[in-house]
Amino acid sequence: MVNRQSEVPCEQRELQNSAYDLNGRVPINWSIKAQGLARAAAILYARNRDARRLKARVFSRDAMGLPMARSLNQ
Repeated sequence: MVNRQSEVPCEQRELQNSAYDLNGRVPINWSIKAQGLARAAAILYARNRDARRLKARVFSRDAMGLPMARSLNQ
């Protein structure tokens, strides 16, 4: 891996780091990120629920409790 010198001077780098740290301390930033994550979780949960319903329609259990495909005429 090649080590590359940063094009940002040391003083500006420190300023960027402190601005980045400050952004992490602002509650509205956390709220904005949490809203997106909550929306993604709701979508994943709904798709998982739909997939489980489809699996229940396609498969049944045999006498030993193992999954087996349902026949087409059921």
